[in-house]
Parts: sequence; C-alpha cells; structure tokens
Amino acid sequence: MTLLGRIRRRLVQECGISLSRIQSYVLTPEYRLQVPLAPQAVIRSIQQGEEALVQEVWPVKDSDIKARLNRGDLCYIGLLKGKVAHFSWVQREGTHVVTEAGRRFRILNGDIWIYHCRTADFAKGFGLYPSTLAAIAAEHFSNGSRRIWIYTSSGNIASQRGVTKAGFRYAGTLKALRLGRLYVPLGPVPVALQSPSEPEASDQASWRQPPDSSSRS
Repeated sequence: MTLLGRIRRRLVQECGISLSRIQSYVLTPEYRLQVPLAPQAVIRSIQQGEEALVQEVWPVKDSDIKARLNRGDLCYIGLLKGKVAHFSWVQREGTHVVTEAGRRFRILNGDIWIYHCRTADFAKGFGLYPSTLAAIAAEHFSNGSRRIWIYTSSGNIASQRGVTKAGFRYAGTLKALRLGRLYVPLGPVPVALQSPSEPEASDQASWRQPPDSSSRS
C-alpha cells in the first residue's frame, strides 16, 4: 500500500473521514419494466398496527417508523413464503434528505422518492428488491406520479443491479466529504437532479441519523 493509501486508511479508521459517493436513479413511465415475482412472494404496503413487521427485516427504531408514517410515507414489504423478507420506504411530499450526500431535495408534485430498502439475508437472490420497486412504480404511476427517484452508495453493486432491473436510469452521482457523522456536500448537483427537483439548502452539511436512508438491498 502506498503512503497516501495508508494515510487515507488511517483517517477513515481514526477520524471517520472519507469520500461518500451516492448514485441517483430515476424512473419514468415509459421505462418501467415488468419484473416477475418469485414463487410464493407477496408485495404490499403495511397497514396501521403492522409497524413491527418492518423490524423483522431490520432493527428500525419505533420512533423512526412512527415519524415516517406520520409524515405520510408508505412502507412496502415483500413476503416470501409468508415471512417478511424485504421493505422499501416511499416519501411522497415535503423535503427528502439524502443524508450521505449532505443534500435536501424538495419533492415536487408528481415525484416520489424511494429510500431505506432492505432485504433479509435469507431472501437474497429471489429478486424481491426489483419486484418491490416494480410494484411501487406500477401503483404510483397509475395514481398519477411522473417520476420516481431512488439512490444507493456507489459501492453497492447488488442494489444498483436491482434498481436497473426495474427500469431505473442513472441520473448522476452526489458527492460529500464524510467527517464522522457529518456529511459536507461537494461539487454541484448533477443536471438531471437539478431540473426535476432542485436541491433545498444544498450547500449545507447534514448529520447522519441511523438507520441509513440509502437503498441497501
């Protein structure tokens, strides 16, 4: 390893300093793809009183779940043979925070943002992630949505494959300098993101608040 590489590794280990790269994707009705469901798989949104189903996939805090639902967000779950195996969140209004990019985006009329997606280890490889994205797209396009946004870290190849399998197209990379739990945005917002949903306070840093908001499946 070079001297520069050793310095970078030490900074990451000791100070939590690193470069965050978040890849954004957009889907419009003409690019939506049909994704077949795995055998015995069911995809639906959770109903009132079913909040605990989310925690069967990943330990999301009760307060975070309640705050999202109170904001009007939707949570879609994927069940495999009757067992909860995946969730994806959808925000339909307000301001969406892409924490690891240090950016905030106003959600325009006709846009939705998919975020915080997780698949349980036992269900990986069955295609629940792209199937869930396709189901979300079908429902919201039929209800009048025009654009669906999603994002994931640049190193999460599995998530990128699932996103593109559902028809999403690459829209640009958001960069930020990570200083521990603080993310300081770097460079301009990609043109594709500027046009449909210009950033709100894009030059302000944001603090990381677990659980991670980016798509992970």
